[in-house]
Amino acid sequence: MMAVERIVAFCCRVPKAVIAICLLLAGAADMVSGLFRMTIWNQTIPDHLRGRLAGIEMVSYMTGPLLGNAEAGIVASVFSIRTSVVSGGILCVAGTVLLAAALPAFLSYDGREGLLRKQREEAERQGVLQQP
Repeated sequence: MMAVERIVAFCCRVPKAVIAICLLLAGAADMVSGLFRMTIWNQTIPDHLRGRLAGIEMVSYMTGPLLGNAEAGIVASVFSIRTSVVSGGILCVAGTVLLAAALPAFLSYDGREGLLRKQREEAERQGVLQQP
């Protein structure tokens, strides 16, 4: 039995099949969000800045899970595993709602607009670089 499965079973007391389906759905949703992130990344970040911003992105990907694990461990050691799992879920949903409220343009993102803007910026950059 995997550690994640034990935590979910401990908290929810549901059949393993339901846990497996929930983990499958969570993984699928993560893959879809990865496609969205990659599409937005490719359409909005100028080519000449991608390397620099990729480093920042890598730092966030590498530290995010570690900070989440540390937070979960601290809460579990101070309170309980159940409190850690439930509070982590509540904070995740609350953070998503707060970010959606703080970034309304993100909810209405239109990839065509971002792609056109990037094409204009790249054309202008090429024009500046080619001038004597």
